[in-house]
Amino acid sequence: ANRGQSEYWGRLAPTIQQMLGRSVTDFDHRSSTDRGCVTFISAALRHSFNMNIRDTSCDGLERTLGRSGFERVSLQHLQPGDVIIANRRGNQPGHAAIYAGDGRVAQNSSSQARVSLGNVSYFNPRNFERVVAYRPRV
Repeated sequence: ANRGQSEYWGRLAPTIQQMLGRSVTDFDHRSSTDRGCVTFISAALRHSFNMNIRDTSCDGLERTLGRSGFERVSLQHLQPGDVIIANRRGNQPGHAAIYAGDGRVAQNSSSQARVSLGNVSYFNPRNFERVVAYRPRV
């Protein structure tokens, strides 16, 4: 990772650390614990970088990242801090997470109703029709 990327993760990682184990409703009272994946990412980016971001849907998040200087990157070369966005077939809600390194993602867990670490392998073609990742251009 280049210097800009490691500075980005250096600011984002402590924010995520403080959010782990907490409910997304702590960061946005309008959110629901079973649909909070994007709320978690919005709050993490807002708190870490003062970004003007309050998205609650995967589509909205993807548009905001594109407007905010993030670029699409290969899922084969994920780096800590990359934002993963996944869409399911049909009209089912998607899922989003932040890659945390070592095959782990930080995400809102609907089943646990809190921010937790999960396995990046969840983002596979069996579960999702489309999976993309975004990283800030540095």
